Amino acid sequence: MFRDFLTLSICVLGVARLTAADVVISEFLTSNISGITDEDGQNSDWIELTNVSGSPVNLDGWLLTDSATSTNRWEIPNVTLSPGDELLIFASGKDRSDPAGELHTDFKLSASGEYLGLVRPDGVTIESSFSPEYPQQYPDVSYGEGSPGGSTVALVGADSPLKYHVPTDTSADLGGADPYNEIAFDDSGWNSAEMGIGYADVPGTDPYDSFFGLNGDIQGEMDGENSTVYIRVPFQVDDPSVVSTLSFSTRYDDGFGISINGSPLLASANPPVDGVWDYNAAASSSHSDTLAIALESFPINLAQVNLVAGTNILAVHGMNRSAGNSDFLFDCELSAQISPAGGSALVYMTPPTPGSPNASGVEDLGPVISEVTENPIRPDLSSQSVLKVTALVSASEAAVDRVDLFYRQEFDAESSMRMRDDGVAPDDSAGDGVYSVNLPLAGLQDGEMIRWRVEASDTGGLTSKNPLYHDPLNSPEYYGTAAIDPAVNSNLPVLEWFIQNPSGANNRTGTRASVLYLGEFYDNVYCRVRGASSVGLSKKSYKVDFNTGHHCRVDENPNSVRVEEFNLNTTWTDKAYVRQPLSYDLYDLAGSPGSVCFLMRVQQNGAFFSVAAFTEQVDKRLLRREKGIDDDGALYKMYNGGTSGTSGVEKKNREYESNADLSAFVNGINQSGTALENFIFDNVDLPRQLNYLAATVLTQNSDNMRKNYYLYRDSDGNGEWTQMPWDVDLTFGSHYMTNDSIAHDGIWATEDYVLGGRNSNAPISPSHPFVGIQELPGNRSWSKLIDKLLENDRFKDMFRRRLQTLVDEVLLGSEINDRIDLMEVALGNDAVLDKNKWGQFGQQQTLAQALGILKNDYLIPRRTHLSVTHLAANVGSYPTPQTSSALLPGPEPLTPVLAFGDVEGTPGSGNQDEEYIEIVNPGIAAIDLSGWKLEGGVNFDFLPGTIIEAEGSLFISPKVAVFRSRSASPTGGEGLNVEGDYNGQISARGETISLHYPDGGISASITTPDNPSLAQQYLRITELHFAPTGGKEFEFIEVRNIGPNPLDLTGVQFTDGVEAILSGSLAPGEYGLIVANPGNFPGLKIVGTYTGALNNGGEQLTLRDANGENILSFDYEGDWFSPARSGGYSLDVLDQNADWSSWDGQFSWALSSDAEGSPGVANPLPHSNDYASWSRGYFSEAELADPAVSGPLADASGDGVSNLMKYALGVDPKTQGGNGDF
Repeated sequence: MFRDFLTLSICVLGVARLTAADVVISEFLTSNISGITDEDGQNSDWIELTNVSGSPVNLDGWLLTDSATSTNRWEIPNVTLSPGDELLIFASGKDRSDPAGELHTDFKLSASGEYLGLVRPDGVTIESSFSPEYPQQYPDVSYGEGSPGGSTVALVGADSPLKYHVPTDTSADLGGADPYNEIAFDDSGWNSAEMGIGYADVPGTDPYDSFFGLNGDIQGEMDGENSTVYIRVPFQVDDPSVVSTLSFSTRYDDGFGISINGSPLLASANPPVDGVWDYNAAASSSHSDTLAIALESFPINLAQVNLVAGTNILAVHGMNRSAGNSDFLFDCELSAQISPAGGSALVYMTPPTPGSPNASGVEDLGPVISEVTENPIRPDLSSQSVLKVTALVSASEAAVDRVDLFYRQEFDAESSMRMRDDGVAPDDSAGDGVYSVNLPLAGLQDGEMIRWRVEASDTGGLTSKNPLYHDPLNSPEYYGTAAIDPAVNSNLPVLEWFIQNPSGANNRTGTRASVLYLGEFYDNVYCRVRGASSVGLSKKSYKVDFNTGHHCRVDENPNSVRVEEFNLNTTWTDKAYVRQPLSYDLYDLAGSPGSVCFLMRVQQNGAFFSVAAFTEQVDKRLLRREKGIDDDGALYKMYNGGTSGTSGVEKKNREYESNADLSAFVNGINQSGTALENFIFDNVDLPRQLNYLAATVLTQNSDNMRKNYYLYRDSDGNGEWTQMPWDVDLTFGSHYMTNDSIAHDGIWATEDYVLGGRNSNAPISPSHPFVGIQELPGNRSWSKLIDKLLENDRFKDMFRRRLQTLVDEVLLGSEINDRIDLMEVALGNDAVLDKNKWGQFGQQQTLAQALGILKNDYLIPRRTHLSVTHLAANVGSYPTPQTSSALLPGPEPLTPVLAFGDVEGTPGSGNQDEEYIEIVNPGIAAIDLSGWKLEGGVNFDFLPGTIIEAEGSLFISPKVAVFRSRSASPTGGEGLNVEGDYNGQISARGETISLHYPDGGISASITTPDNPSLAQQYLRITELHFAPTGGKEFEFIEVRNIGPNPLDLTGVQFTDGVEAILSGSLAPGEYGLIVANPGNFPGLKIVGTYTGALNNGGEQLTLRDANGENILSFDYEGDWFSPARSGGYSLDVLDQNADWSSWDGQFSWALSSDAEGSPGVANPLPHSNDYASWSRGYFSEAELADPAVSGPLADASGDGVSNLMKYALGVDPKTQGGNGDF
């Protein structure tokens, strides 16, 4: 009945073009200060396109341009827009055109106004444009067609009256005789309340409490009775014809679906477990408390809503994860954009609506305020009494009347001052549009915050402001900084936190605050307490969530990816302070991806607050930072040990999908025997999972048995899963199994069997290398996932080898101690301040004493425990009778001998992605291939943790997912150890592939047979025309048979860049064309017609023979020679008989002699830009014959500047001019 909200088409109110068009530029933003961020975390400008036709439109080859005279600017890749769909393209200048990724033009937008156009593939037809230019733009305000003078009307919100019912049968189900979502349904017998509704097991302490309306606590009706509640909310619409868009936002736990007037519209990402929306439906997964209380917006397609004049019904199917869940919440807001009579116009919109229907707006916002002083050098109150603030203000329509600065010290009331542009100090120059004022600092104390904003009014009575502060829950209200506090002398990074009501952050409802870090000020951020056991501590952990477009820079590099949120974790349970950052460091050293974590000093309202552990949130940004990990893979936060795919999980990525992938993984990992082995080797990211388990043992992290970890899947790649660490405070010997309390001084480093718990009656094995299996629980619990992995003997042997490597290289090395010592120096007196403020449990310890305990009571015995006690060679002296030795293998051979096995370069299927290389280990010891490489014909860096088994094989593939789908052995389902994806291809031309040790030495080499196909020997690309003046329809690729015999083209195809299957044959020396439109090349030999378009910015082109072998695979760049991109010239290969590998180089190509190239015939000389052709334009035949006159190193004018330099500069070689002139 309900569709996933992300699959809905979007109804667009208006377009930014008054003439008929299929696709329009519907909205754009030129000055993105605090709006959406791109994949690099940057606030790039953006352009929104909308398909306003009734049919799908393929945009392949369409163009965006910021110049009316250069329409052939940036080419859109192969993207299809369905009717009503929108496409967001960042105008960042980054030039990214992967249709599967984020799109970026090669130009940026000017806020002062310029031309903007969308051009059809012919390069001529203007589909949509702002001409001659769009008007002056405002920071964080978008522009497009909307409703001038429109208004927003709240239809449903806090305290809206509603009726609810917890059903016990199917009588009111959707699809039945009397469905609850119809207007005519009789709800007179239902309970009455006001929005929102829900319950919490412990009233008064749950963050949901603040969202319950009158009679909205429905615990008595729902808790323990049913997971479903039906809700009906009446709302009034006077005139449906003036409603242009509907906006819906909600807070929910755990799932919902909504209808309006009987029409199902959308559903949350947690649909019913069984897919059936009936009276006892339960959400398929949990929606965390943190996410549940955040207002989440969903698009509504107005075309699907049958609004009526008078009373309408919003019907809600609310779902909990189960009838016995501890809490439930549904709270929502529904609003309408009302468009007055008179239609639409080009308007400014606040807030912008990228990816959503255009909203109402205004045709004039008043003065444009930009370049407000932001993040100035912090004032030093010992020598400074004012802070100069400036703003650039310009008129929109009416003249600027006045500009005012509003400011606050700390949380005092606002004051204001007039800003002036009169040339009188502090203003530098009169009439330049820069308004200035000296902000007084009197009364401000060291370390205190001061904030400001700017308002400007025009003579027409309009007032604008900066910052816009368009959303009190997701935008800054002020710019700001804080006075330098000379008393803060710390070696740690210092976070300054300003909060009006500090206790407001000590609950899950949270509060707003300001933050200053690395010289950047962030206003109106959200902060709340986080964690489970740490909530009860006096020194708590906090989560800080930043506003959209104002994400936090946490790295000294100003171009680093910013974070949307981070955690300030308490260090109260760790008297040594270093366990959390040290643990994440060890996971990272082991090759297990995880959070950045470091210690920081926190100041609150100008005073010392704490030493906290900054911990990066596990999200898409973390995944993007990790090498070889796709940030679009499925990511789950786990609250079970691998026992369920739906209960005790939170899905963090790909929320448009169900949890079916996780459920399938859980089912698969719970098999046994051969089925389990095959499943592990096909579905587990072996290197990273081995690294995770080994680092877990090194850190003795036993708090991750049933929670405190993430599961990640490479969903669109090899499909493999791995665990990722989280919450690593109870590590390095610390635990809570003494008296069941995290506040104790016990250290365990060698306890393979111990009785823990409050009554010392829970047998646990926190120190055993196989901790986590059912027989060796870590903290009164065990992990089904770890248990099943180590149940398989092959995986267990690989784990033994990886753990042994890390014991030898990391644990027994000096790096851990070195990192501890560095952190001790950095902590300095801050640890003393922290102890004095928050105190300590148990035995009082100085920092030096606590670090000494960490080193002496944990690291030293732990090293012996893992490097001696558990060695297979010492099994006879293993001391713990209740358990057994892990049988670690000891150091591997210094120079292990490996060999190449089967090398399949020509798969019988013809699919070259099915090729593979087998590495064989003839020895009796498993070998850790961390740091090893394949080089030569293919290139591959083995991931840390890659293990080749004793007397076993390792298969390396260009595409692991394809390898596992091969129809013949070797393939998936056979328990094979497979890694990839490697770069390159096993070529039939013959080449050497070498296996290299980490130090670069060669372990083994193999030379593949030299048996190239005729096409590989004799077919060459000789000319490319990717940007013809006539547009895409005139593009061509020219090929030639350079061989002595006719060449059959059957089965030859282009697979990258464009797609085309060639046909026919070429006589010796004959040319053939592959084109987009054969009709534009009459009389010429056409051997193929391609789909797609050649990218004007450059891309990879791959031409393959009938066996799938590469004939040529190379990258060209649109900027190699600018006339090829903007002047209609083609690229000619200089030497058609050169080695096939040279096609990648710029200097293997030259500009065609004439514009539009020479399709299907020999490329005429001279070329337009190579040195030889250039020199023919200036030297006589006699001079050309004398290299002392015309050669590149000669100086034809005698001015000391070589002919080659003048060629590079594009000047006459016979014209004199010194080096300085040129």
